[in-house]
Amino acid sequence: TGASPILPPITGLQNVPFQVLRTMDDALALKSAMTGAKHAMVLGGGLIGTHGAENLADAGLKVTLVEAKGQLLPGYFDGTASALIAKAFRAHGIDLVFGQAVSKIRPGVAVLEGGSEIPFDLLLVATGVSPDLSYLGQSGIKTARGILVDDLQCTSHPNIWAAGDCAESSLFQAEATGVAGILPVAVEQGRIAGQSMAGDGAVKPFPGAVSLNTYTFFGQQAISVGRCADDAGCESHIRHDEAQGTYLRIDLMDGRLMGAAAVNLALDPGILWQLILRRTDLGEVKQRFLADPKSIGRLVMAREWK
Repeated sequence: TGASPILPPITGLQNVPFQVLRTMDDALALKSAMTGAKHAMVLGGGLIGTHGAENLADAGLKVTLVEAKGQLLPGYFDGTASALIAKAFRAHGIDLVFGQAVSKIRPGVAVLEGGSEIPFDLLLVATGVSPDLSYLGQSGIKTARGILVDDLQCTSHPNIWAAGDCAESSLFQAEATGVAGILPVAVEQGRIAGQSMAGDGAVKPFPGAVSLNTYTFFGQQAISVGRCADDAGCESHIRHDEAQGTYLRIDLMDGRLMGAAAVNLALDPGILWQLILRRTDLGEVKQRFLADPKSIGRLVMAREWK
């Protein structure tokens, strides 16, 4: 409830009917719009756009998904992992258009930057969300992209706290602030905010947001936990089997886990999340962990929790 869909500045968008997908009412409106529709176009290849495209295809519509960046789910997976996911979408008849944005929309037609046109009779806009700050009015509470909070989730007003999609907090793996927008972070922030406002002396400061997403698509699964910046100099270990449709990437730095991603391989994302947050030294079990991150990760955390 703390964020609203972002509408891209596309010429003509406001002059045609379109759907977004954020609330139950949005889902019901999309379902209603599907009645009689034959060709859906989805703008955006993130989590909302890919889920929407899959369900539209399952309902029997011809689907074209347009993503301005060069791959699906660019915020979570590298190009190799994304290509495996894209393969499943194409196998189910979904057309994927990468590397081009829509420049103009007319009734029933989207025009790409390169000039080609895509017909549609249902349009789903899924180009991200942004914190909803409209209710703050003239409160004077400090904001950037979201409501700025400290490590106890307190805003610039001493008696107001914020958590979840609307809150902009520290990031665990960067010297910056950001809006995480994922359920595990929202739950943790909400717990901290509740303890803080109740004056609980046992409250532990928020350590910073670490991304965590599990994603299912066409009966397959992908997992992404944490992330290593491209210029961070991480030690990346990759296993990829194109024929089996599997992929595993483990990023380490100085023997500590920075990020992990997998397609169609079993991991324990909660355990990996804790290993990142605790900066657990995996040096002594490095090779065993790389061979079996699920079992060895659980073993390491079982020892940490004792």
